[in-house]
Amino acid sequence: MNDFPQIPPEREERTNHLLAHAAHTLTHVAKVLARIGIRVPLDTTDADTLIDAMTLALDLIDGRPTPDDAKSAIFALMLRWLTAMDLIAAYRTMGYDWREAAAFDTLQQVEMLVMIATSLLDGRDSLN
Repeated sequence: MNDFPQIPPEREERTNHLLAHAAHTLTHVAKVLARIGIRVPLDTTDADTLIDAMTLALDLIDGRPTPDDAKSAIFALMLRWLTAMDLIAAYRTMGYDWREAAAFDTLQQVEMLVMIATSLLDGRDSLN
């Protein structure tokens, strides 16, 4: 007997689309983190390992020699990426179109914050 509810094929397909978008966004997040000396394992297929690495990265941001405004932008984009992952998981298991829309919107916020953090880090690097 299967203890897990059956996921409708359409929702599974839409979830895969969300995950592809999240993976693409993660590459941008990883580039920002690399600029402040934090590495995340992009080659892992284990979601728990990735979430653990991202959570550890949150703890490491504050200790980096980076301007406070850049740290704030990086911290915010990390929290939003993790929130998007929770929304995607909730959408996959429970549905509701608003969860899908919220996940996409949150990933767009991450992209916007990546641009802000990159600009702030570019300003920091131009001063050195």
